[in-house]
Amino acid sequence: MDADDGQPSDRRGEVVRLCAAVRQAGDDLYLDESSTEDLTRLLTDAESIAVDPASSTLELARVS
Repeated sequence: MDADDGQPSDRRGEVVRLCAAVRQAGDDLYLDESSTEDLTRLLTDAESIAVDPASSTLELARVS
């Protein structure tokens, strides 16, 4: 969050990089198939919102 206005910071690039890193580390997380599918869905949702210039940072914060 930005300290001066209380609004979420726009860190879309960081979100995309984090999603990519989690995908690369997937095997090291030792998740079961269901958890892997859930994580993949959440990563896809987060990436889609992060690269959509029409989306708000609030939408990105709500990915769950």
